[in-house]
Amino acid sequence: MININMLPIFDYTCFQTYLKRDTKSLVIEFREKKFDLETFFELEDVFKWLAEHPEVKSVVLTSVHSFF
Repeated sequence: MININMLPIFDYTCFQTYLKRDTKSLVIEFREKKFDLETFFELEDVFKWLAEHPEVKSVVLTSVHSFF
């Protein structure tokens, strides 16, 4: 079943992003247990996008692993 509240927006190598419509939040879900240079470049792209979209009220960082 598709969750219509969580809309995928970007699909990077290091993480996936979803928009939560009800809370106007951006969820960043990391795929790996490490942060490398590629992760930081991809995060930079997301934060540039966020700077142009003030309607997004919060950012949630999470992971497919249990380290968050």
